[in-house]
Amino acid sequence: MSGGHIRPGIFRSSVSVKLRNQDFTIDLDGWQIPPQDRAMDPSCLDAPSVAVDDLGPLLGLSGRRVDVAELLGTESLGEAIGLADCFRLLRRLAFVEGEETFALSARPMVKGTAEFVLSRAAGCATVGEGLRQIAAGYNLLHGAEYNRVERRAGQLVYAIQDDAFPYTRPRDGYLHFSLECALIFLHAAACEMASADLGARLIRVSTRRPDLSGPGATALSFWPAPVGCDARVYSVVYDAELDEAPMRGLRSGLAADLAVHNRILALIEQPSSGPLDRRLAHAVRRALEAGAVDQEAVAQGLGMSIATLRRHLAQEDTSFRAIHRQMMNDYARARILETRDIATVAEELGFSDLRAFTRAFKDWNGVTPSDYRARQPAR
Repeated sequence: MSGGHIRPGIFRSSVSVKLRNQDFTIDLDGWQIPPQDRAMDPSCLDAPSVAVDDLGPLLGLSGRRVDVAELLGTESLGEAIGLADCFRLLRRLAFVEGEETFALSARPMVKGTAEFVLSRAAGCATVGEGLRQIAAGYNLLHGAEYNRVERRAGQLVYAIQDDAFPYTRPRDGYLHFSLECALIFLHAAACEMASADLGARLIRVSTRRPDLSGPGATALSFWPAPVGCDARVYSVVYDAELDEAPMRGLRSGLAADLAVHNRILALIEQPSSGPLDRRLAHAVRRALEAGAVDQEAVAQGLGMSIATLRRHLAQEDTSFRAIHRQMMNDYARARILETRDIATVAEELGFSDLRAFTRAFKDWNGVTPSDYRARQPAR
């Protein structure tokens, strides 16, 4: 690896997270989330489900009580329904009511709004462009810049800043749950545009929910990445390379909103498994970002031996060395575009000198740091 390492503390903001029995700190790359924000490993929650009682206020906002069992086509319900059934219910409710914000917005959106926004995104060349088109479409319809997509510090971020949004109810647990469902919708849209499960490319998710309690909180276990609470925005954060991933299209012959709906159900009900499931690789990356200094510390934090860690990573067609190198490269490419002093980047990554860093960077990318920066479009 040419001697480099990601030095703990070089990032600009952090939040706590627990991996098994060990506490780490995960960097937030300049988003400046307050110290009281906290993240969690979503595996600590129950399976994705929603208490039927939690749906009451949402289902009653339209002015009449909706029969959940009737809409789901079943005779009776237990105390909770699965997250997939919750999305089936919301889709059917939108059809029945002819409105897609479920009376949460003072600016109602008629049935077909999602189809209109997604169909425009389908014509984009890359997934990043598609996400920006979705943000622009909803901003146009909502009448303000509530949605934004940004690329920074090696990350692609879709954020919803809704402080001034004209909600019809106070900011409470039901509202948080609705926005968290919107994040799942956006993630599924990205997956559909890429024609792939992007769980391994997720870095983190943020919600404005103050803590892991209240209506719909167990649905946060849907996410295969750390979830931060008490944030300033609702957001999904991917690695920056997704920005340039080719648009492989929403499913041909299928309405765009139905394609995304089906993708949501598949992500919930058919979680990836086997070699294609890179959850352990994702956990290793998070542990390294949090400050674990070597393979031994990562294995300890994940509750396994080094040999077991190596074996499971091999089953995911990767290695600790490959993950470490990719992280260094991601950081290097992002920082090179932020500062003119390449020697500073080399020092931050722990290289002995600029020449060693330049050799490593050229080995990773085929070009020198200076050439890489010169080839990037002006931002």
